[in-house]
Amino acid sequence: MRTAKLLKFIGGVFILVAIVLFLRALRTSHSNQDTTADAPTSVARVVPLLEQAKQTIPVNLDAIYKALNEGNPMAARGLVAQGMLNNYGKLDYVCKPYTLRSHYIEAIIERPGGQFEVRTRVLFQPIQEQAYILLFRAVQGQFILEDVTERTDDWFGPEKEAATELARNFIYAAKAHKAENLAPLLVPSVPPSPFATDRCWQQFFYNTKEPQINSVELKSYKGLKMEVVLYLDPGTGFGYSALGRSHFLVDRVGDDYKIVSADPRGDYNMLFLPEEECPDKSVLHKVEDPNLEEKTLRRFGLRASN
Repeated sequence: MRTAKLLKFIGGVFILVAIVLFLRALRTSHSNQDTTADAPTSVARVVPLLEQAKQTIPVNLDAIYKALNEGNPMAARGLVAQGMLNNYGKLDYVCKPYTLRSHYIEAIIERPGGQFEVRTRVLFQPIQEQAYILLFRAVQGQFILEDVTERTDDWFGPEKEAATELARNFIYAAKAHKAENLAPLLVPSVPPSPFATDRCWQQFFYNTKEPQINSVELKSYKGLKMEVVLYLDPGTGFGYSALGRSHFLVDRVGDDYKIVSADPRGDYNMLFLPEEECPDKSVLHKVEDPNLEEKTLRRFGLRASN
């Protein structure tokens, strides 16, 4: 009986020890989990390809323009596709040697197949601006220039629409002698009043018909502008209309578009009857913003001395 009690006691001790060890192990397990949860996790960040392109392509393009402007396109080997390096027509279209003043990227757009459309504006000597699309492709972690194309309507389409509307509204406001409606269409440096109040302009617009669009295209004039060419068919008497066209230049000013050069008479060569209010239409000069060149240089980060 004494032996049975001893065995029972020993068994109880073993059970007690087992419980203590189990609780200690459980506490240690929770402690390790807490420590693991608090520890910083090291996960490599995957940089999207478009973000890589926006970081890398501007640097590559600086090197490419430098090589082309110095007449040494082979210095850009590794950044330009071989087919492009062998095509001097395309290289000269991008940049002829010793002509570059400055450039900037307006947008980088990702296209299918690892291609990137880089909308680029470039200023050449003396003040000749171009806008074109450079096509880069991602190849083994590098961005290679493989082609150049002309600008597209989805780039300048909104500017074309705005310019057309501005030029047409200008003619209608001038025909109605509404200087207050002309003012919002023009840059502040071009006064609206003469077009509405000057007797010669009044006679000119009185003789014109409704404006018809001849063309709306980009033109490099002291920087790129959108040129709107209109047919106004001003009458010359005896049922005849003068031959010629009116010209307007439109540019972005802040967040809006404005007429920066207005030449309604344009290249019309008109004969006028002497009994008209203003028989001499040679006084109808083109009017433009006197700071066009300075504003273009400023847009490229340059001053007149650069």
